[in-house]
Amino acid sequence: MIKRGNGSKNIIALHDFIEEKAFGVSFHLTRQMGETAVGDLASNPHRHPFYEIVYVESGDGAHIIDCDTYKNMRDIVFFLTPMQMHHWKDVTDIRGWLIYFSENYLFETMTADQTLWEIDMIGKLSMSGGTQIGEMEIPGIKLLLKMMQDEYDEKGENYTTVLRSYLNAFLFKVYRIRERGRRHEIPDHKAYVNRSVICTAFRRMLNEHLSERLPIQYFADALGVCVGYLEKQVKAHTGLTPGALQRRMRVTEAKRLLANTDMNVSEISERLGFNDAAYFSRFFRKSCGIQPREFKRRMLEKQNL
Repeated sequence: MIKRGNGSKNIIALHDFIEEKAFGVSFHLTRQMGETAVGDLASNPHRHPFYEIVYVESGDGAHIIDCDTYKNMRDIVFFLTPMQMHHWKDVTDIRGWLIYFSENYLFETMTADQTLWEIDMIGKLSMSGGTQIGEMEIPGIKLLLKMMQDEYDEKGENYTTVLRSYLNAFLFKVYRIRERGRRHEIPDHKAYVNRSVICTAFRRMLNEHLSERLPIQYFADALGVCVGYLEKQVKAHTGLTPGALQRRMRVTEAKRLLANTDMNVSEISERLGFNDAAYFSRFFRKSCGIQPREFKRRMLEKQNL
C-alpha cells in the first residue's frame, strides 16, 4: 500500500511506494480501492513519485486531477504520471483496480526504445483525462487486469517479466481505444527514439528545477548537447520550443497549486521562483488569459459544485 505524508493544504503530500522500499518490488496491483479513494487522507491533494493507473468499474463521487474534475465513475481509466496532483472527493461504493509502478520497473523489464515509447504514450493518456472504456472493450480490459492480478498474487518464476508483458498489452489496448478513428503517420523509429530520449530527460530536469529560472543553455549543457540540437528535438517531439515547454510546465504547476492548495498568489510566486507576485500575475495572465486569483476562485467553485 501507500504511506501518506502530510495532509496540509499548503504542504502537498508525497505518497510513498512502500513495496518498492521494503521488498524491492517496483510494481503493485490491488483491488482495494477503498484504501486509496475513500477517507480524509485520499481527499487531500497529493502527488506520487511513480506512475499510477486507476480503472474505476463503478462508484460515486469525483476524481480531481490537477485542475480537472471527473464525475463519471464507471468503466473509466485514469493515468497519472509522476508528480501530477490528484485527490478524491465524496467517494463511496467504489470498485476497480489500482496499478503502481516506477520508471525503474519500466526500464528494468523492457528495452529502452520500447520503454520510451510507453512513457510517451502514458504521458499522452494522462493529458487526455479519463479514457472511457466502451461496452465491447470491457471484457478484454478486465481479462488483462485479471491476468495481471493472478500473476501478481502467485509470484511465480520470472513473474515481473510476465507482469510487464501484461502491462504492455494493457497500455496499448487503452491507447488504441483512445486513438480510435484518428490518423497517425508512422514515425521514423530511430529519429523517434532519439527525440524521446532527449525530451524525457529534458522534461524530468524541468520538473526538478521548476522553482529556478534557468536558461535553456543550462539544460543543454547538462544533457551534453548544443542548444540548437535540443531545440530541434523538443520542437519535433512536442511542437514547442524548449523555452515554451518550460513556461507551459511552470504554468501547469501554478494551476495545480492554485486549484489544490490554500497558498496565496505571493506564496505560489515565491515557490515557482518569480521575483515578485505582480510579475507572476502578469506571466500567468499572459499564458492563461485570466488573473491567478480569479483562476483560483473558479477552480474552487468548480470543485464545490
